Amino acid sequence: MKLTPEQARIIEMATEAMSEEQAELEGGRLINAPGVAGAGKSIIIVELARRDARRRILFLSQSRNLRDRARATLPPNVMAMTVQEAAHRYLQRLYATKLKTLPVQGSLTEQQMLSAGGAGTTQREVQRARQVLYRFYRSADRHPEPSHLPSGNRPGEEWVLAPGESRRVLRVARDVWFSQISRDPGSAPLTYAAEVKLWSQSATEQIHLEGLERSISVSPLHGAELVILEESQDADEAQLGLLSRQNIAVVMFGDAFQSLRQGNRRIQAQRHPLQERADTVYLRDSFRFGPSIASLLNALAHRAGSSRVDRCVGRGESNVYPSAHRYHWEAQQIPYTVITSSAVGLFQEALEATQRGKRIAWVDGLESYPIGLARDLAVLRRDGSDREPRADGSARSESSLADVNNLEEARARFRKRWDSTGLELCDWVEKAGRSTLELPDIIDRWRDQDQQRQEAMKDASQPPPERDVTLTTVARAKGHEWGRVAISDDCFPSALLQGRWQLAKRDRQVANRAYTAISRAQVAVAVSEAFLRYLEDQGVVLAPNSFPAGEEGVSDERVHSHFGCQRQTQLEMSPSLRRRRMALKPPRRVSNMASGHLRLKEQLEEQAESLKGHSVDELRAMLRGPARNDRRHGR
Repeated sequence: MKLTPEQARIIEMATEAMSEEQAELEGGRLINAPGVAGAGKSIIIVELARRDARRRILFLSQSRNLRDRARATLPPNVMAMTVQEAAHRYLQRLYATKLKTLPVQGSLTEQQMLSAGGAGTTQREVQRARQVLYRFYRSADRHPEPSHLPSGNRPGEEWVLAPGESRRVLRVARDVWFSQISRDPGSAPLTYAAEVKLWSQSATEQIHLEGLERSISVSPLHGAELVILEESQDADEAQLGLLSRQNIAVVMFGDAFQSLRQGNRRIQAQRHPLQERADTVYLRDSFRFGPSIASLLNALAHRAGSSRVDRCVGRGESNVYPSAHRYHWEAQQIPYTVITSSAVGLFQEALEATQRGKRIAWVDGLESYPIGLARDLAVLRRDGSDREPRADGSARSESSLADVNNLEEARARFRKRWDSTGLELCDWVEKAGRSTLELPDIIDRWRDQDQQRQEAMKDASQPPPERDVTLTTVARAKGHEWGRVAISDDCFPSALLQGRWQLAKRDRQVANRAYTAISRAQVAVAVSEAFLRYLEDQGVVLAPNSFPAGEEGVSDERVHSHFGCQRQTQLEMSPSLRRRRMALKPPRRVSNMASGHLRLKEQLEEQAESLKGHSVDELRAMLRGPARNDRRHGR
């Protein structure tokens, strides 16, 4: 594929040598490359790796999906890791003793924080210190500061501290942090967020290898000479601060409208000072889809704050349909993918597909979603007590529902824990249970069928099982693409279907979810008809479709230009099982038997050595043999 001028420019900046004066002034080359979905970022990375096969390149991503894709597509001199993985591998060397005793945790327990906070620390101060630490972990500061105390102006900051209490809470947060970064096994354990924060503050260190009389150098970037940061819109100030301090080239790829979680708004919008000081090259051309999908994405981006109405340019071919067009695909027995905003929407789509008699596949496998919790809630709704065992006799009860006797008690527990997913599942089970009392049995069939699919897909010699509909959420679809995609209606809430054109800042993340879901489609996408009507009412004219209705061509999704054969199968497998399917055959055992070719070679060399003193006539006589010489002389 021929490089675009923007792609070539990024490659030139990342590979060109800097003068001594420039290197002393700027350090390493920092390149910011905001790009739309399908802009050819993988091509840029492959070309960077090809230019110098001896150059070590570190590819950092925020999600495992993109890391797995990078490992399958990029050359061997590219190390693909998640940010969390890069941090953990680095700290495993420096904190080896502590991590063996205290593994990394999701969060600190209340007792661990009370112990680290010292005598006199109260539970209230511990609760407040958690929020201070959360803000600190994502900042560029070295330790908790007064700026990390809540101001009360943001969602989730309902409390504001008095001056005296603020000092005590800040002291507790600092004591917990200093205990976490201590290498003493008796100190507070590291959490995943603290691990990344500590890694972002680190530098290259020399460590002594026990049992060996030598030391090695441990680098936070693992000796890389070039760093690629993918999904830079989801990074934080701590990560950007680490990369900006390096004296090597750093390329940051990001899309402001694919940010799916709360974070630093300036980073998400590509307007943070660390991003603005970099050399910026915009990647506007998408080779994944055509003008019709691109115009749909441009409308969403413009509503969400983009200053351009032509931010994305579709260089491929594509069609946009109303959501009901998916049933045309089903009638033609054409498989397609459904993307939902939440797990609840996913289960509802699965229920409706089951009632239509469709074969279902799940990206990352069904057990990657909260299906156990959904099943337990369905039993609570039907029977009032979650004591029903599986057909094989094993229980399926979730620990979060221990001692819960009915659906209302489950709701109360989820409200107390601020568990929005649990509350949404309660509402879904209540609604779905009115139409069918067999919801637990349906869920059991889903699990059994998916387990059979997982077992069948382990055998790489067999074709993947047939499917009609593949289901996934926006978060799990990120980093992938499919030929035909149907976007669930839960990706288009009321904020996108009505009101003024410019969305409020609080609603822009809703537009991002719809944007990310639509950008997964390569050739055809089916979206909410109500959303298409809203665009029409606002005077938005989408680019014409590339194909006559229903005649768009899609290549076999089992073969992918990046992943090779059976692409769809790999996505539908549980992440823990994918390696089994793709595992290489074990190498042949080394034989101790001598090779016959080598023995023959040795014999010839020995004969040649013994005959090198004979004349040519003597050698000819030897070739004739004694019998032939006797006949010649009449004997």
